[in-house]
Amino acid sequence: MIVGIDEAGRGPLAGPLVCVCVALPKGLNFPDNIKVIDSKKLNVSQRLRAFRYIVENAYWAVEVVDVYTIDRLNIRRATLLGMSRVLEKFLDRYRQLDNWFEVLVDGKDGIELPAELPGVCQAVVKGDMLVPEISCASILAKVIRDGIMKGLDVLYPEYGFSRHKGYATAEHIGVINRLGPSRVHRRSYEPVSQITLW
Repeated sequence: MIVGIDEAGRGPLAGPLVCVCVALPKGLNFPDNIKVIDSKKLNVSQRLRAFRYIVENAYWAVEVVDVYTIDRLNIRRATLLGMSRVLEKFLDRYRQLDNWFEVLVDGKDGIELPAELPGVCQAVVKGDMLVPEISCASILAKVIRDGIMKGLDVLYPEYGFSRHKGYATAEHIGVINRLGPSRVHRRSYEPVSQITLW
């Protein structure tokens, strides 16, 4: 079984990181109206259509890494931790489906597999464009994280999270400079770390 792992939210100044595992059932064919590529290459309606199909037809698991963990560990280590945890969730749910797992991780860093797991792990640069399972994980991670940021917009409406999703837009940085960071900002990230309005 090929298991693809990807994340959404490494770069933003605020909000969590979302890591997702996806495996596809043998013989699954995507309909013509479902595009499975890097989530950033899809518009909102295409992502949502693909999201619904993947959730209903694939095997998947999700792990959310909070801003406190990101600040404590740094984003690279927090990402690897999130990917390891989401793989554990996935295996707890689906290990009975196969006796060999090929775990493919988007990017330059692989993760250590559980000692008792029969399989291998490989990092795949630009895997979200090359490996369907990673593309599906990318889509799920993006849609789930965008939904979380819309929820945080309700709690912190002055920051505009539903518009920029926590990324470092001029609008976002301007609000941080004016109001200071919220509880969901990553205080280890510049320019948040340079702002003294705590």
